[in-house]
Amino acid sequence: MTVTGERQWIVDICETAMLAVLIAVSGVFRIPGLVPGTEFQLSAPIAVAICGVFGFKKYLIAGILASLLSMTMGTATILNVAVAMTFRVVVGLV
Repeated sequence: MTVTGERQWIVDICETAMLAVLIAVSGVFRIPGLVPGTEFQLSAPIAVAICGVFGFKKYLIAGILASLLSMTMGTATILNVAVAMTFRVVVGLV
C-alpha cells in the first residue's frame, strides 16, 4: 500500500466509526409505537441522509456497527435490530 492508500483506508475506517456512533446515539431517542419494536427512532432521518451522502455500502456497515453497539450498551433488543436492518435494506433499495 502507498502512503495515500493507507491514509484513505484510515480515513474510511474513522469515518465509518463516527457514522456508526452517530446512528447509535441518535437511535436512543425514540417516539413510542403501539407494537413493541415499532418505535420511531431519531436515527431514521439521519440514516437516510448518511445513505444519500456517503453511499449504501458505508451506511450499511455503519448501521451494522451501530446495531452491535446498541445491543452491547443494552439500548436495543434483537427485535429492534431486526426492524432497523429491514429499514436499512429498504432505504438502500429506494
